[in-house]
Amino acid sequence: MLIKTAAAVSLSVLSMSCYAGINSFTSNGRADGLPTVVPKQSIKLEWSVTPGVSVTLDGAPVTGSLVSVIVPEQGSALAVTYTLRTSDGGVKTLNFRYGSALTGEFIKERYTAGCDPREPVPTHYYPRVEPRHCATVRVEHPVFVWPQADSLKEYSMSFTLVDPDGNKIVDRQSVSIPRLLLDQPLTKTGVYTWTVVFARAGYGDRTQTRKFEYLGAELDSYPSAATVTATVRQKQHPRIVPRENNGTPVSFTTIRSKLGGGHLETLYDRLLTTALAEKDISTLPPEPNTGMSGTGRTNATITATRPLERIAIAAVITKDSTYRDAALKRMLAMAAWDVSGDGPTGETTEGDQANREIYLTLARALDLLYADMTAAEKKQSVPIAQAIVARMKLAIDHYDKKFELLPNLQENPYDSHGLTGALYLAEALMYTSGMDLDGFKVDPDGTMLSQAWDRAVTTLAPWGSGDDSAFGNSTYYGWMTLDVYSRTLAAFKLLADIDLGNTPALHKFHDNFIAFTPRTREKDTLLGSPFGDSAERTDNYYSYAWNSYRLYAHVTGKPIDEWYYRDNSPKLEIGDNTQLRFFNFFMFGLSVPPGTAETPELPNSYLFEDAGLVAMHSDTANPDRSSLYFRSSRLGTYNHNHGDNNGFAFVSKGSPIFISSGEYGTGDENVPSEKKALLRRATRYKNALTYDDGMGQAEPKDTTRFGIPEASMRTVGRLTNYYTSDTGWTVTTGDATSAYQQRIADYPFWESRLKSAIRTVAYNRKLGIAVIYDYAESDKPRYWAVNFHTPREISRMKGELGSGKFQVFRSKKAGAVPADDEPPSSFVCVTQHGLAGALGPVPFPTQRRTSITMNTRLRQRGQNTGA
Repeated sequence: MLIKTAAAVSLSVLSMSCYAGINSFTSNGRADGLPTVVPKQSIKLEWSVTPGVSVTLDGAPVTGSLVSVIVPEQGSALAVTYTLRTSDGGVKTLNFRYGSALTGEFIKERYTAGCDPREPVPTHYYPRVEPRHCATVRVEHPVFVWPQADSLKEYSMSFTLVDPDGNKIVDRQSVSIPRLLLDQPLTKTGVYTWTVVFARAGYGDRTQTRKFEYLGAELDSYPSAATVTATVRQKQHPRIVPRENNGTPVSFTTIRSKLGGGHLETLYDRLLTTALAEKDISTLPPEPNTGMSGTGRTNATITATRPLERIAIAAVITKDSTYRDAALKRMLAMAAWDVSGDGPTGETTEGDQANREIYLTLARALDLLYADMTAAEKKQSVPIAQAIVARMKLAIDHYDKKFELLPNLQENPYDSHGLTGALYLAEALMYTSGMDLDGFKVDPDGTMLSQAWDRAVTTLAPWGSGDDSAFGNSTYYGWMTLDVYSRTLAAFKLLADIDLGNTPALHKFHDNFIAFTPRTREKDTLLGSPFGDSAERTDNYYSYAWNSYRLYAHVTGKPIDEWYYRDNSPKLEIGDNTQLRFFNFFMFGLSVPPGTAETPELPNSYLFEDAGLVAMHSDTANPDRSSLYFRSSRLGTYNHNHGDNNGFAFVSKGSPIFISSGEYGTGDENVPSEKKALLRRATRYKNALTYDDGMGQAEPKDTTRFGIPEASMRTVGRLTNYYTSDTGWTVTTGDATSAYQQRIADYPFWESRLKSAIRTVAYNRKLGIAVIYDYAESDKPRYWAVNFHTPREISRMKGELGSGKFQVFRSKKAGAVPADDEPPSSFVCVTQHGLAGALGPVPFPTQRRTSITMNTRLRQRGQNTGA
C-alpha cells in the first residue's frame, strides 16, 4: 500500500457498545438545536434533489450534491445561514451558531486578559514560579517563588514589586533565598509587575520580570511568621491539647463524650488500653542500622515511636506518674541514638524519614509531659532536648544549605522529602520553641520557629498552582501527601489555631481526590490510579478515606470534604490491630463535625491546568462512573511522574479499560528491578504515542531502543485547549512535543526527536463515546505506534466489525478472563482510524497488564514509502 503523508494521524473512538460507532454523533450542540461552527472553518454541505433540477447556494449556482464552504468572520451576527434553492421552487435553510475556536496556544481563561503566559524554556533543572506569569492572585499576602541562578553562592538577588499605578511598593536589594511571603498587603486590584535581578561580578545582571492580576482577597493568606511565633510561644504546655474557653485543657472524658460512639470511641479506648500494655515494656526496640533500606529504617523507627506517643498521651489523660516515667525512659533511650548526619537515622537518602519521625515524636512527647515534670525530670530531660535540636539542625542543614551535594529546597523546590520535612520542622518547633529545661533553652528567641514557618508555607504544594490547588505528582502520592497534610494541619490548628484550608494551596485540594478517585470502599477491585507511581494500587479510598481524609475534613470543616470521606458504606470494619493517631480525637476538643453530609453539586469535568491534568466523568458522584483521564504536564517525568505526557486512562462504568502499566511495589520477584522501572515509567507502557520500536519521552543517553525515562522537568507537555459544555462534551488538547527528547550529554543537554506530538481527547458523557486524535510530525521516517494497555483480556474483532477494531472486557473483578456470573456482552469497543499497519498484542511480563499496539510505517515530509 502506498502512503503519502506529511504526518502521522490517528483517530481512536471508544464507545460503551461495540456497535455504536462515530456515525451516531449528533451535531446539535445547544438547546436551540443549532450545530456550532467557528470562523474560517471548512464545512461540507450535502443535499439530494430530483434529477434535472438545478440548485443555487445563497444565489450562486452549484453543481453536484456536495460543496465545501468557509465559515465567514462573525462580526455582530450570532449565527450564519446558508440557503439552498432549487429550480422547481424548493427552499432549504441551514442555520449554524457561532462558537469559540480552540486556538491550541494556551488556555486563555486561566490567565489575565491580553497577557501571554508562555515563557522561554527555562535553563534551571527544576523551575518553580509563583505567581505564574499572567496568573491571577486572590490573597493579600501572596507567596513569590522564582528559579534560582546557577549558584546562589556567586549571585546576589534583588526583588521589586510595582503596583497597577506604577509605584514601586517593594524594593529588596538583598534576598538570600528564591522565595518569600509578602509581608505587606496588596491594596489595589489590577495588574502588578514583579522583577528579580541576579547580579554576579564580571558577568552582568540577569533579570526575570513577570506580571499577575490581583482580584482581591478572595482566599486566606498564610499568617506571618511573627504572628505564628508569638501565638505559639505564649501558649502553655501541653500546647497540643485543646482548651476550654477559659483556657483550661479540655478533659478527655469530654472528648470521649463527643465521639458519638461507633468506631471512633472504640479506637479511643484502644489507644488507652494499648498504652497500658506498653507502659511496662521498658526496653526500647533496637536502633535502626545502616544495613537496612530507607523503608526498613523508617519502619523500625515507627515501631519505637508509636508506643512512646501513646504512653505520653496516657500520662496526660490519667495523670499517672508511672506513664510519665515510662515515657521519659523511652525518650532518653531514643535520644542516645546516633545523631550524626551520616548515621543510620541521619539526614541521608536512606535515613531522613527516620530522623524526622524521631525529632517530631520526641518534641511532641516533651510538650505533653513538660507541664507535669518536676525540676529533676526537666534536668534529666536535657539530653532529649539536645537531641531534638541536633536532629532538627541536621534537617535544616540538609534542605537549606546553598548548593552543596545534598538536595535542598533552593536548588530543587520539588524535592518531595524536603517539602514534607519543612512541615515537620515547623510542627516540631511549635511544640518546643521557648522550652527551658534546666537552663537549656530550645529556640530561645523564636528565630528557628519563624524561619521554619516561612520555609513551610513558601514551599507548600508546588505540584500545581494556587488557582486549582492541584497535585501533579501521581494520584497515589496525592493520597500520601494528604496523609501528611491531615496530621500536620490538625497540629497547626491545635497548636496555633491556624486554619490553612482556604489558602491557595488547599482551597480546592479536595478536587484532586474527587476527580481521580471514585468514592467507594470496594476492597477487591481492579480500579487503580490513572497516572504516576503506584498506579496499580487499588486501595487508596479504602485505606485512607476513613482515617486520613476524615481527619482532613474535620480540620477544614468543609461540607464537600465531609461528603467525600463518608461513602455511605455499611459499618466500617475495624481490625484487632487498627489504631488511630491522637490528632483524630483531640480535634473533637475544638469542634464536632456533622454526622451526615449531602451530595454536593459537582462538575462532570475537572481542569488542573498548571499540573497538566484533566478528568472527564459521566457522573462524578457515582462510584461506578465512566471516566476519561488525560495528562500533559510541565512536571514532565520528574519524581513520581512517568513518560506519559499526552497519555490517557479510561474507565467504563467503574471498570478500568485502559490503564497505566507497571508496578511500583514489589510485584513479581522474578522481574529485575530495572525491568520493573522500565515497565512502570516508559512511554511504551502507557496509552501514548511512540516511534521507532517503542522510543518515547525523556529517553536516556546512548540508547537506540526505548529505555527508562530520565527524571526530568525539561521533557514536558502542556495543555493548550480545554472546553466543556452542558451538551455532554468535554474536549482538551495536549502538546507533548517537548517531551519526546533524548539526552545527548551528561549535562542536561537534550535533543528533540519529533517536530510535533499533539493529542486531542474528547468525551461525551451522554453518548458514552470518547474520541482520541493524534497528530505527530518528524523530519525523518518513523515507525509510529499508538499504544493501549488493559488489565483484562483483549479481543480482536475482524470480519463483522472490520479491521482496526478490538474490544476490551469490562469488569471490576480480578482475573484475566470473564467470570461465570459476568454478562457476556460487557465490552468496550475501540475503533482505530488512520494508521494502516499492524494491530496486535505485545508480550507484557506481569500478570495484571496486557497490551495492544496499533502501528504503521510512515515516511514523513511528503515522501513515499510502501507499507
